[in-house]
Amino acid sequence: MKHTGWVGRFGAAMLLAASLALAGCAEKVTRDEFSSHVMHKSEREVAKRFGKPAQVEEGPDGVKWIYTGKTLNVKDDGWDLDPKTVVVFVKASPDGTATATEVLYE
Repeated sequence: MKHTGWVGRFGAAMLLAASLALAGCAEKVTRDEFSSHVMHKSEREVAKRFGKPAQVEEGPDGVKWIYTGKTLNVKDDGWDLDPKTVVVFVKASPDGTATATEVLYE
């Protein structure tokens, strides 16, 4: 019996830890909130706040980070989940640091 109790408590603790980890990954924010935390920020700052993107596209002028299911389009009759949110980073400074210059909601 003693062994069963320990295994049950361990399993419950693991389930709680997994639930908390998944809840953090599923954060949804409004478009306004996302933009205010992203615009003119570095890649490091954006990753710290919202995590790594689902996809990265490198181009000659900069980088696009693509998040999926991260932002909410709030409307008068409710809200819609944006399938894709694209953050455009451009290397505008002489030291090569890229900052977010545009956010596109698709």
